[in-house]
Amino acid sequence: MKKFRDMSIQERREYLERITGIEFGDLETDLERLNSVIENVVGRITLPVGVVFGNINGRDRIIFLSLEEPSVVAAANKAFKLSDGFVGSYSGSVMIGNIYIRGNAREILDRLNHIRDDLERESRDRLRKLEKYGGGFQGIDIHTISNTRGEFVRLDFRINVGDAMGANIINSFLEDISEYIKSKVDGKVLLRILSNLSIHRRVTVTAKWSERLREEVESRGMNYTEVLDDFLDVISIAHSDIYRKTTYNKGIMNGISSAALAYGQDWRAIEASIHTYSNYFQIPLTTFWREGNILYGKIDVPMAVGTVGGSVKSLSHPKVLMDISGVKDSGDLGIIMASVGLANNFGANFHLSTEGIQRGHMKLHARNIAISVGAQGEEIDRIVEEMIRANRFSYEFARELLGKIR
Repeated sequence: MKKFRDMSIQERREYLERITGIEFGDLETDLERLNSVIENVVGRITLPVGVVFGNINGRDRIIFLSLEEPSVVAAANKAFKLSDGFVGSYSGSVMIGNIYIRGNAREILDRLNHIRDDLERESRDRLRKLEKYGGGFQGIDIHTISNTRGEFVRLDFRINVGDAMGANIINSFLEDISEYIKSKVDGKVLLRILSNLSIHRRVTVTAKWSERLREEVESRGMNYTEVLDDFLDVISIAHSDIYRKTTYNKGIMNGISSAALAYGQDWRAIEASIHTYSNYFQIPLTTFWREGNILYGKIDVPMAVGTVGGSVKSLSHPKVLMDISGVKDSGDLGIIMASVGLANNFGANFHLSTEGIQRGHMKLHARNIAISVGAQGEEIDRIVEEMIRANRFSYEFARELLGKIR
């Protein structure tokens, strides 16, 4: 049987349909429907959707990534293939909704504490419908803020939104409950908005690499112990230097954001939350450590994703791809996305600490170069092979090769 990467696109689709029993169908959303998703629609753009195979929580998973950058899908597949498996957990679907009040902070705080029981009861009643989905009101935290514009009080409403991303649920609730607050508190309600910093909605995934990684390293003629030491040194630089950390985190988001696009998630909110979590709180998104000849990796990230509502309903591709991936709920989806983030993080740093990032990346990029200069069909493969053999990845060289072929 052909390797998945050697199959035609149609053969890959048929293979996935055969092993999952789920038909692909059409991933592209009808233009008329798109016209109701956002304003002033004039068309749509297309990105490739690639497949990653990985074992997560003892289950073989099919993971979809959508992006334009070569090597990301290959790196994730390699990381999963070399691992002994990934194990993930989900903290739950609690999001924060904020109301900000301007005024005398001490007086507002005293008043809010006085009516806290009533405010909690009112909040619980307004969110009662979420309880049948395992969600609902969780509690309130109150904080004071002082800046050059004056004093403010911030209310944090903790709400379990179940399998929804939660933005519409929370924003509607905040608009509603703010009217009650206005009637009880002497201050101006300025802001009523969901926070995308989902610190109570986090995913943790750990992975282990041992014998398969050792075999891979030694097959390249490298010393396994030395490679692990170099790898951990590379990781340590990202934890201590902001310039490296930025690119390091980008490598993690290669997996997470690409999965978010494929599954119809709010990738802007996810990225904002993860970067704030990492940089404001000075928490590394991933850590790696060694125990003997075994390498361990761990990712801990906020992950607000939804499997119901929003773009999951309005776009064609999210539900199809979630069904093929066997996504059970928002927690399961979050674990999948964090796992591929950890896989890409391992893959990038493994290459950086061995052969360098560019060699493998340019091999994959060679196809783009060949196509860009006008190569077609078998010409593409011939040009790619020659570029790899000569280790020359330029448009000028590709044009020269194409001229010789024709």
